[in-house]
Amino acid sequence: MDGLEKSLEDGALQAATDFDKTLRAIDFKAHKPSAAQLSRLTQARSELTRLQGWARWGGNVSREELTKAAQELLGQELALAELAKKIGSLRARWKSLDGSSGSAPKVLWESFDAACTTAYAPVAAHFQQQAEQRQANLVNARALIDDVQQYAQAALPLETVDGVAPDWKAIAQFCQQKQQAWKSQGPINRSEKKALDGAFAAAMQGLLTPLAAQQRSEIARRERLIDEAAQLPANQRDTADRVRELQQRWQEQAKALPLPRQDEQELWLRFRAACDAIFAQRKESASSADAERRDNLRLREEQCALLEAASAEPEAVLPKLLQQAQQEWARAGQVPRAEQAQIEARFQEAITAIRRAWSKAAIRPHWRKPTPCATS
Repeated sequence: MDGLEKSLEDGALQAATDFDKTLRAIDFKAHKPSAAQLSRLTQARSELTRLQGWARWGGNVSREELTKAAQELLGQELALAELAKKIGSLRARWKSLDGSSGSAPKVLWESFDAACTTAYAPVAAHFQQQAEQRQANLVNARALIDDVQQYAQAALPLETVDGVAPDWKAIAQFCQQKQQAWKSQGPINRSEKKALDGAFAAAMQGLLTPLAAQQRSEIARRERLIDEAAQLPANQRDTADRVRELQQRWQEQAKALPLPRQDEQELWLRFRAACDAIFAQRKESASSADAERRDNLRLREEQCALLEAASAEPEAVLPKLLQQAQQEWARAGQVPRAEQAQIEARFQEAITAIRRAWSKAAIRPHWRKPTPCATS
């Protein structure tokens, strides 16, 4: 009784209702209250009934407001997630009124429930569409697993047929495509997703394991190409052709079996560095050879200048000068090709001039002073 009266005094209607239920459960025949207690109980229950009436009236007013709010949702353009949240909040507030204000009239409840159901229709349609899409994704996932299993049986038979090796390039491309397809597929129910992931991984492993072994062998072959390129002598005449042959072999092997991107990039950079080093050495050697040819050209130009000035020398020195010039010219190194014909022509002209000067000296008459005759 004290709890009931205190709750009524504080306006705690729900607590007062609970205390009243407890009192009603007491057997008054076994525990007969006094007249004063019965008077207090009658007065308290009268006040409780009055408050419950007010609460029921206030609750119904609140329910009418909730119904109006649900109806107004139809004219609002809300995101589906926000719309679902608002409707859930309205239903939760309605339920809380049942506890504080008593049950709602049936007509009022039906009006509220219809408004909420109508407003929730786009959300329900969206969830239905998602459920249908997850089901379609489930079917596609199972078909993808079957496709991988069937391909593995066809591409990797237990025994090699007619000595034909598996098409590892096609297998690598197939694996890449199916892995991408699995990652890009839509959502699936969580209850089935884990099992499907395991089944797909197992199916793929039947292809990936032998492919990985083949790729390891291919990496070893690429390593040998790199070693061959690194050991080529830079200055041999056929080195450039041998480098091009190695590059052709590299391209053919890369087309026959692609490697994982990281391995492919790392090996290619090493191979290209080995080839570039050879061409750099050849370029350096060619640059040194060009400098040597330019030095030889300068020496030959100096020889030509000396020969061109030698035509004024005494005739006695011309034969020796001519012989010495020809010997030195023969011993001199190569000159740039662009200037070779011109310097050769200049040298021949200088030689011809000396020979002409020598020939003139050889046929020139030699006059002697007459010898006096002896007298008898």
